[in-house]
Amino acid sequence: MISLAHSQKLTMLALERGPQFLDIETFRGPAARIIAGMKVHANTISHGRLVALEETFPRTRRLLGETSFNLLSRRFLENRPMPWGSLARIGAGFPRFLEQAAAGEAATDMARFEWLWLQSYHAADAAPLTLADLAGIPPEGIVAMQIVSHPAARIERFGRALRCELAREAPVLEQAHALLITRPGGEVLVHPATRDMLSLLSLARAPIAIGNLFSALTEPGCSGCSTSDDLMAPFLSLLQAGAFVLVQADLEEKELA
Repeated sequence: MISLAHSQKLTMLALERGPQFLDIETFRGPAARIIAGMKVHANTISHGRLVALEETFPRTRRLLGETSFNLLSRRFLENRPMPWGSLARIGAGFPRFLEQAAAGEAATDMARFEWLWLQSYHAADAAPLTLADLAGIPPEGIVAMQIVSHPAARIERFGRALRCELAREAPVLEQAHALLITRPGGEVLVHPATRDMLSLLSLARAPIAIGNLFSALTEPGCSGCSTSDDLMAPFLSLLQAGAFVLVQADLEEKELA
């Protein structure tokens, strides 16, 4: 007797690759009616996936135009291996696909930006470290504090075409070295970021003491070295944007103090 898991696998393969993978014995009725029903189901799924991709990348869709976006979307989805997974994740790899398809820097960057925005929106909740959290802590204590980038924080560089497009709504983004995406208080926000902000947050992807974070960018021989004074302003900008969280061990110690 065929197992349920195997039957489900064959059904999914049939939806993707054709009726030759379908186990007719698991259905009732004439084979022609079963296959016709599966075609309707496959079309419904295909349409749902296209709509999900459109809703994931609305700005990219407008930038490329309806016809071009639809053609590229179909090519992208045709090459998506099983299992498809959640519709919320269906856009994973789409920016890279647009780059390989020579869709243009503006469209590729827009898709990359929209995907980062969505990742920030769906990221885990965490209380961001704030300037008020550091009040009353002596300098040596602050230097020793372990921090890490907030789960919702994203920072990357983009080409001028994308920055000019976004500058229609937020002119301050046009000349930004990089774009910072954060989600303080549950609202996704986009900020202009400097080179030092990019360096600081990139180093904080893994837990690091604040003192070591500064030292890594000021020690002799480092690439693009800055001074501690130079780094204070970008660090505070990241802090105010909600880009850091306190490492759990330090958080528990702070709560007990």
